[in-house]
Amino acid sequence: MTNASQATEAPNEFQSQPDDVLTTSPDEREKLIISMRRIDGFPKIISIYEDDVWWLTGSPASTSKSVCKIDFSAVPSPLRDATKAIIYRYLRRGVRNARRPQAATASATFTDISYFLNFVHSLGISKLRDISPMTCSAYVQFARTKLCSLGGRTRAIDPSNRTVATTTLYKRFAAVEKVFELSHYTQDAMSQHPWIDSSADVLAGGGNNSGAGLTPLIPDDVFTKIFQHAFEIVQDGPRLLDLRDNLERFDLKTEVTSSYVTTLKTKYLREAGFLGYREFKKQLRLIRTACYIVAASLSGCRFHELANAKKGCYYSTEADGERYWWLRTKSSKTYEGKTEWMVPYAVVQAISLLERWSEPYQDQLNQEIQRHKDEDPTDIRRAEAMDHVGSIFVGLDMRNGNLVRTIIVASMNQDLKEFTESCGLAWPLATHQFRRKFANYVARSQFGDLRYLREHFKHWSLDMTLRYALNESQEMTLYLEIQD
Repeated sequence: MTNASQATEAPNEFQSQPDDVLTTSPDEREKLIISMRRIDGFPKIISIYEDDVWWLTGSPASTSKSVCKIDFSAVPSPLRDATKAIIYRYLRRGVRNARRPQAATASATFTDISYFLNFVHSLGISKLRDISPMTCSAYVQFARTKLCSLGGRTRAIDPSNRTVATTTLYKRFAAVEKVFELSHYTQDAMSQHPWIDSSADVLAGGGNNSGAGLTPLIPDDVFTKIFQHAFEIVQDGPRLLDLRDNLERFDLKTEVTSSYVTTLKTKYLREAGFLGYREFKKQLRLIRTACYIVAASLSGCRFHELANAKKGCYYSTEADGERYWWLRTKSSKTYEGKTEWMVPYAVVQAISLLERWSEPYQDQLNQEIQRHKDEDPTDIRRAEAMDHVGSIFVGLDMRNGNLVRTIIVASMNQDLKEFTESCGLAWPLATHQFRRKFANYVARSQFGDLRYLREHFKHWSLDMTLRYALNESQEMTLYLEIQD
């Protein structure tokens, strides 16, 4: 378990563990629990200290499993013991002036640390205590020239994309600072700060402070075309799902051959205006993308916040004779947990449509869970599958045996790219752009066809202290994005 909410649910054995391995015996150290989760209310250990690969738990269901893994084989063997001690301390306590990291953050930090440690090992250094400021200075120069990968490949920094490279460099250099701080909780501490009178920010050429301008603002004409097409699909969605349900009834015909059933389906779809099943299936898939576009455009939610949405996640209230709709989900970005957003009814239309769209996937998921339960009730795969029960932004994970899982951000970004191309547009649309576009419309107060956003904010100030009335800490970050 890697964050505070998980730690509070962990058994005493986990909570009482030391926060570093400085004073533990080798036998005690190797058995320290790294991660665990509950199955039917009972804790099950996932990874322990001696494992070569640590699987971290506690991430949103939309997080790819590959970014919740720490594989110590990526670090040269002479530096591996110290690295394990560093990462253990990082998982338990984080670093100064920062929260304990979540799984994906810890995994990304490990990757950045491994870049540095592979570099110093290439210089013949096998102890952290032998790393000097001169060594770190050499790494800075190397990283500025090339961005390394664990596979040994390199790629030059693209001068036309200096902002992205700067942010990447900041993460690389911040990882070196973490090694220095955390190594003092190991038997092999770095003796000197990596750089005197400087910082990761400065060395990266602006670093973390330049990140605010990274998200491009979707042009109005591009956004209008994308949103209108998405909303048309949402409005037509019930008809498409009726067709899908009717097609399933053909499969119940037991008195005819399968080839004849296929003929009946094809005829039915052509009468409905489709060339065949392939075109119809493509239209069904577009429903998920369209629902995401509508919900993201009109809520200001981040990708993982929408991906966390479960069946029945909306409700309404009445005040002054008017009805207000609320979207309820979870956010890990600000460590707020369960969070609510006031949304226009169009978001409810999209979410309710997606609830119906996802029903066959949920049926398949329930079958998987039952299968694991029948074979072994304590199988961790059952618990992993249960994380996705009720999720509406789901799909088939083709790299994992076509299991039903909550979609990850990379999959949605690919769907958005294809959706944009289908609109005849070349804009590189991505999930994180909708939040800034939403903020931009709020700041301008010129909504055109999105006039209902005035209702969304009609009781709130739009001056320099703009924030959501019922979600202040969560949405202060949105206000800061409005300033871009």
